[in-house]
Amino acid sequence: MDNFCFIINVLDIDSKLPIEIIPNHWFRKATSKEIKIIKEQLERLNVPNYPYESNIIQEKKTNAGASWSYEPIKSQKDFKYYVISFKGTNEHINKLELAANLIEHDINIGIQFLHFKSGGHGSSYNPYILSNLFSDRIMGRTKVKSPTLQELLEISNNYKLIDNLDTNHYTNIIKAVNDFHQTKMIPERTELKALSYFSIIESLLTHKPKPTDTIDSISRQIKTKMFLLNKRFQRKINYPSYFGQTPHEKVWNTLYDYRSSIAHGANIDFNSTFKILTSHANIQNFLRDNLKLLILYSLDDPDFLTDLKNC
Repeated sequence: MDNFCFIINVLDIDSKLPIEIIPNHWFRKATSKEIKIIKEQLERLNVPNYPYESNIIQEKKTNAGASWSYEPIKSQKDFKYYVISFKGTNEHINKLELAANLIEHDINIGIQFLHFKSGGHGSSYNPYILSNLFSDRIMGRTKVKSPTLQELLEISNNYKLIDNLDTNHYTNIIKAVNDFHQTKMIPERTELKALSYFSIIESLLTHKPKPTDTIDSISRQIKTKMFLLNKRFQRKINYPSYFGQTPHEKVWNTLYDYRSSIAHGANIDFNSTFKILTSHANIQNFLRDNLKLLILYSLDDPDFLTDLKNC
């Protein structure tokens, strides 16, 4: 039996599987034996398995939000347990996890199951990330994800970019890759999540402003550089889908007012000052989307990003 990692997201994938995402590492549906092992682990963690064995039905929408119910899936072959299987050691899993963070519909390699030659198996996981992700799911803050075949294949390219980076020379870039992964330990429901995204973006794009230069502020550096980079990113950020027809410059100005307000303990009012930003969740999704693309560009052209940071 192969070693494998359990993808803890609830996925809806309409692609032919398995696919080899890096050499000897296969993304596929879990076998019946693997499902049994996964369910035993979920039970030990006191995590319900019904999201992987049900279809979610949206019953109605109200002013308070949407109402959901679950319809059990009858056939095990249609269950939503997905794994990455591999032979040998788990030496590539950490970088594979970092690479999977960067696709549009990012996936979480939550639990590793390693089989022993003597029989039996062991498991390993980050308890802080795992408990936080499951907690967000229970509170309705995570949704079913539907990565395309192209996205799954992008994991391979992302892995190569991370693996080929000169980490001794581009220390801020590899730190950003790892810091982005660590943000999974911060609950979606807290404003600190947005602050962490701002911090990583700033670490990649900004230099310390000169005290005598009134146009060298952090917010101005971010605003002008993100506008430039959006034209170069792997995919363009769809600003209207987040903020309607609000101009790019006003979006970032308001975002930095939002950042400053949180940092100084002020209340956030989405009915007036921050109306165009809509909600904390909308802000976090926007920043996460930008940060993924910024990290990918940093990995692909680290020299340009280093020069841009110093401008």
